[in-house]
Amino acid sequence: MPETKKSQYEAGEFPPLGVYICMNCGGHTVLVPEMVKKLPTCSKCKGTIWMKI
Repeated sequence: MPETKKSQYEAGEFPPLGVYICMNCGGHTVLVPEMVKKLPTCSKCKGTIWMKI
């Protein structure tokens, strides 16, 4: 069975490199330029779930 890639991440996780959008408000994006950066809470709505775009 093929492995599925995770597309949603929670604040505090160390996600893969990329750009993420807040799933709560959709109005804030964050860039994760390196593997050592944790996802923050959304500065706009305090959401904690991010989706890689």
